[in-house]
Amino acid sequence: MVQSSFAKIISVKYETSVNASQFAYLENLIGSLHIYAPQQTQLVVRDTGLTYGQRELLKTYENIEVVVSTHNSFTNTGLIEVKSEFIAVNGELVVRSHQDSLPYIDFIRKRFQLAIVIPFIRSQLTKLEAQLKMSNIYLPCQNRLDFVDLIFYHNEAALSSLENEVHRIGYTNKCYRNIRHLAANLTSDQDRYPLGSAIMWQKLLVDSEDNSISLRALGYTHFFLMEPDTQPIRPLWLDAIIEQIVEGQRSDSYHVTNWWMTGSIYRGSKSIGAAFGSVE
Repeated sequence: MVQSSFAKIISVKYETSVNASQFAYLENLIGSLHIYAPQQTQLVVRDTGLTYGQRELLKTYENIEVVVSTHNSFTNTGLIEVKSEFIAVNGELVVRSHQDSLPYIDFIRKRFQLAIVIPFIRSQLTKLEAQLKMSNIYLPCQNRLDFVDLIFYHNEAALSSLENEVHRIGYTNKCYRNIRHLAANLTSDQDRYPLGSAIMWQKLLVDSEDNSISLRALGYTHFFLMEPDTQPIRPLWLDAIIEQIVEGQRSDSYHVTNWWMTGSIYRGSKSIGAAFGSVE
C-alpha cells in the first residue's frame, strides 16, 4: 500500500514489518488499531529483528500475529508502514503517518499478566520470612489467580544456597499461578550498595537479547515491587492491586490499562540529587 497523508482502509487484516528499535512505533500502531478498527481486525507483525521479550509481549496483545521475516506473503492483506497510525475520519477508518507523539500506546488491549516481585539479599532473609508470614495471616486473594506469579528476586547466582533458604521458609501458596526465582548473578564488584541495587533494577526492566530475566522477556504486562521490609496490613491486598489495574474490567479478558506507574511520593526533607545513591 502506498501511503499518502491519509489512505482509506478497507481490509480486515494488515501486515507490517518491524525491528527492535521500532517497537514503540509498533505499539502506537497497535493501540490505534484497537481504538478505531473493528474488533476482529488483525495485524500480522513480520519480525525483522525483535528481541525475545518484545515477541513475548506481543503474544499478550489482542489480534496480533507474529511471523518470521521469511514467512510467505499473505493474500488479501493490507500492507502498512510501522510508523503509521489508524484514525477515524467522517466515520471511516484511515491510516496516516504518525505525528510527533505516540499517543495510542496506552490503548492496547492486552492479556493481563502480573508479577509480584520481592527483591532481596541474604541479609534480608529474616525480613522476607516475616513478610511471608504476614501474607499467611492476611491472605492476599479470595481465589487462586492464574495470571499472577510470585517472584523471589535475589542478587546471587541461579540455584544458589540462598534459594534453598527461601524454600525452607515453607511459604504456602494459595494465590499464585507459579512461584519463581530470578537471579541477578551479580559479580563481586557489582554486589555492593547502591550499585548492586541499581543493576538489579536495570536487569528487571531492560529488555535485550542477552537478558533472560527481564519481566518483559518473561511475558509480564505489569508488576508490583514488594520489598521485604514492607508488610501487608489487611487481607485481599493482591485483589485490591489487581482491581486498581483493571478498573472493573474482567481480569481474564483483553483490556486496556491507561496508566504506567503508581506509588508513594518522596516525603524527605532533602532534595533528591547526588546525595542519594538510589531512590526506593
